[in-house]
Parts: sequence; C-alpha cells; structure tokens
Amino acid sequence: MMSSLYAAAVKEVDAGKIKQQQQRWLKSLQSCTDAACVRQAYDDQIGFLMTTKGGRRVSTNLTTENTDGNEGDLSIFGPIDGLAAVSVASTFVGPGGADAGDVNADNVSGVIPLKDGHGKLSADNCSIGFDRLNAQTWRVSQSGACQFANGVTMQGIYRRQ
Repeated sequence: MMSSLYAAAVKEVDAGKIKQQQQRWLKSLQSCTDAACVRQAYDDQIGFLMTTKGGRRVSTNLTTENTDGNEGDLSIFGPIDGLAAVSVASTFVGPGGADAGDVNADNVSGVIPLKDGHGKLSADNCSIGFDRLNAQTWRVSQSGACQFANGVTMQGIYRRQ
C-alpha cells in the first residue's frame, strides 16, 4: 500500500520533496520503541501520501455537504489484502460565516481492515465507521468522544463527484 502511494506521489509532484519527506519519516520510524508508535508512523505517512496530487489520483475521492455547516472530503485507497487507507477531512462554517472567521477544520486518517465494505478507525475514545453503500457512495459515522475542532464532524453520506 505504502509503495503504491509513494510511487504515485513521486510521479505527480516534485520527487525531491517527496523523497525528503520519506527520509524524515524513516528517521522518525527508527526512533519508535513500540508497535503503537510504528502503527501511528505508518498511518501518518500513508495519510500524507494520500493528500499528494498522485495519492489523490490513485484514490477514490468523495465529498459531502451537511445542513449543519460541515463540508467533507473522503479519500479511500485500496482495499489491498483486506486493508484500506482512509483519509477524511471536514470544514465547519459556523453561523458567523467565513468572513467573520467562524471556520474550523479537522481531519483523521489511517489504515483500516475492510470487510464486506465495512471498516472502523478508532483512536482514544473516538470511533469513525466507514460503510460502502455502493460504488459511488459511502456512509461515515462517528461515535464516542472525538476531539475534533469546534463544530466539526466527519459523519455524513459521501458521494463520488
């Protein structure tokens, strides 16, 4: 998964910058002393590679607009061997509006097991569920104490554009 995203990233953008980032990632990975650190390092790097132009090109990209002021983007790469890389980001525009600076944004990414179109990304007391409804649509649910920026939610129906 990582090698496919890396190859796509270096084809689309300044390969030197991507390679430098990969070297910094390798150094941080080498400083890990436990499995949780290694997993987080991989999730972070895969999330970064998914946001590159090449990563977005090889991923499935979907969007949502909720009536509560949240707009979201979901990118999914895979599944490969039962795993999928997911990255979901949301922006909340509050009642004061963008001109007044009433805007908050947050994101979460990681690698999840995906079985029969269902998967879950969990961190601390927050759980983000991913359900493939059809080839064009995914439902994202959110439960627990997610510590996203004020007003930001990841949940919604995401559609391919």
